[in-house]
Parts: sequence; C-alpha cells; structure tokens
Amino acid sequence: GEIVGFVLKRNPNYFGKKPYLEEIEFKLYPDFEKAIKALKEGKIESLGDLSPFDFKKKFYQKRKIEIKVPRFFLVFLNSEVNPIFKEKKVREALFFATDKKEIVKVLSLKEENSCNLPFFEGMEGYFKEFQKDFFDLEKAKNLLKEAGFEDKDQDGILEKEIEEEKEKKILKLEFELILPQSEILFEVANLLKNNWEKAGFKVHLKPLESEALSEEIFERNFEAILFGQMLTLKPDLFSFWHSSQIFDPGQNISLFEDEEIDEALEKIRNSINQEEREKWYFEFQKRFLEKTPAIYLFYYPYFWIVPEKIKGIEVKTLNFPFERFAFVNEWYEKTIREKRN
Repeated sequence: GEIVGFVLKRNPNYFGKKPYLEEIEFKLYPDFEKAIKALKEGKIESLGDLSPFDFKKKFYQKRKIEIKVPRFFLVFLNSEVNPIFKEKKVREALFFATDKKEIVKVLSLKEENSCNLPFFEGMEGYFKEFQKDFFDLEKAKNLLKEAGFEDKDQDGILEKEIEEEKEKKILKLEFELILPQSEILFEVANLLKNNWEKAGFKVHLKPLESEALSEEIFERNFEAILFGQMLTLKPDLFSFWHSSQIFDPGQNISLFEDEEIDEALEKIRNSINQEEREKWYFEFQKRFLEKTPAIYLFYYPYFWIVPEKIKGIEVKTLNFPFERFAFVNEWYEKTIREKRN
C-alpha cells in the first residue's frame, strides 16, 4: 500500500553520543498544502522548506528557524538563441535595470538575501564589495542608447538596424523568459518583466511544467530562463560556468565561453591553498560581473518550523537542508534532560 509515514527509533548501539530522543515520527503528504494544513491543525509538529510567506505566520508553540543554504536563483541568458544577448551592453542593461531589493522585499526575504554572485557571507570566496546594490535604471537606459537602440516606431520597445549577411534587419529588444511552474518564481518573473520593460525591453513570460522545462534546458533551446542553482559553502562553479560544460550533462546552460573565467575555475578546483583559492574566487567574480552571462537575483533560505519544546537545535548555515539532522543526537526535550541529570 501507500507509505504515509515512518518512525526512526534510537539506536542503543550507536557508537557516538547517545541520542536523547527515543524516536522521531515522519509523516508523508501528497502535496505541500496538505502538510501546511496538518501543521495548522496540530497533526504534525514540524515542517521544513516553507515559503517565506507561510514562515511569517503565527504557529502555536512553534520555533522558527531560518537556515542559510547556498540555493541561488538567477536568469540565464542564451545568446545562441536570441542575438540581443550577444551585445555586452544589452546584458549589462538588464543587470542594472534589475531591482533586487524590490524582489526580496516582495518575497518577504531580507535585504541581505539579494545577490549579484553565488556567494553570501560565510561561504568561501565571499567578497562584500561585489554584493552592493547596482540597481540604476538610468544607467541601463544610457547603456542601451550607447549601443544604438532607440524606439523609432514608438511601440515602447527599443530597436536598432543591423546588417546580417549583407541584409539590413531590425533587432528588437524582445525575448521570452521561461520558468518553472511556481507561484513564487512567477511573482519574481513579473517583477523582472516590469523592471526590464521600464528600460525598453519587451518580455514574454512562459511558465513550464517540469518535463517541458527539462527538455528546453537539455536542448539549450530557451532565450532566457529563471532557474535555481544549488551549491555548497565551498562552491565549485566549474560545471556551471566553464566552457567545457556547455553541453549536457554540463550545467553551463548559458553556453558561456571565456578563457579568463575558465582559468579561474580551474585554479579554484585544483588548488588546496586557501589564499590561492581566494585570489581566484576574486578573479572569477570580477570577470563574471564584467561579462554578465547571467543575472543572479537572490539566495533562498531554508525555513523550518520545529516544536518549541525541542531544544538543542542550533543550526544557522548548511550545505544542504537534509544536514539539519546531522546532530539529531543533540536534540532533547527539557524534561528528559532534567531527569537524566
């Protein structure tokens, strides 16, 4: 039959410090809405990976834990499918026209959750100077003007005339942004659309089901995609941005190629010297912001509700959410600890 839950019991033969809790029961639900309902009704006492909106709500006798995990969201730009992204000033204009403070505010996240690169404080390779707020709509407009784009036909979309194979063509700042079927990411996509259209772009949003989205990524057939990137606290970005990774199973889905980026990523991967690694992390980030093959937006914490009565849960930063159970032998109910003392 269908598995609806399971129980983990304390192992008396565990080689390390013996757990205080005798058992932990896990319940499985077919969707998140049913799990939230069970939490509100008191049928379960703990739930992880809540949205920031649900996390802000009041839960009786519950403790809220926000864990920093290197889970980043960004927009990948594919210049092989849409030629407007071949122009550096166009990519830069998108970057400067992106109001990341507005995004994290609407998502009920903290200002510190916004990012320009896949790093936050506490991660190896983090440099504060790269994470300042670069939002500047006027600068974005000026970059496009410098690149020769203007709205000659007064339709609200900037364009310019180009010559391709001895033929004159009109290059319009128009593209499609695909994204997963997600209420939160659709909210983000609408904010991006609003930001970028103020600068003179036209953006078409296209949410896709998982299978269709995977196909687009595999074929590298998208113009732009809003998607996530899961790293570790000592990030190895090789598979995401090295030129050797532009085809599946590599994850360089922007098809980005740059010799300086390649060198930095190779040095980071091959060096065991901390100072050397930091140096190349710095070079990678500097060059990435210069080239702008993608636009990082924010990192998404892991929001976890636990019973107030359970003590010993002290976790602030993790590589992966499942690691929150690594020190389960430290968890205890206050009454149990007093009895053992």
